[in-house]
Amino acid sequence: MAELRQVPGGRETPQGELRPDVVEDEVPPSPVAEESRGGGSNSSEAKLSPREDEELDPRIQEELEQLNQASEDINQAELQLDEARTTYRRTLQESARKLNTQGSHLGSCIEKARPYYEARRMAKEVGMGQQACVALRLPVLLSPLP
Repeated sequence: MAELRQVPGGRETPQGELRPDVVEDEVPPSPVAEESRGGGSNSSEAKLSPREDEELDPRIQEELEQLNQASEDINQAELQLDEARTTYRRTLQESARKLNTQGSHLGSCIEKARPYYEARRMAKEVGMGQQACVALRLPVLLSPLP
């Protein structure tokens, strides 16, 4: 048997199954019958037979269930996004705090070592520039002389 689920503002229905709003023993009043009594209008809705009227409800109900499911999925995704953002902020704050603590403990050492690491970075950039120049000129250097 299918699992029953309660949709907020809705009714209990088994998953994937629909229950018609009309009780099987009752027959809804026919718009055609009302029209013959003089109480109906000339619109196309008034000309629907009871069978066509019953077929509209399950389709609409199915679309509403799909819409409810999509809304639930969106809400779940938003909750996960909020949780991920909260975790990210917490991690970022903790990392910044640890970095500041380490910086305060090693402040003088960092200042003394800074020139070395800046020179090392510049040497690496120069080396990469030299490699690019060699790569560009290498075909010219290897070509035979005329």
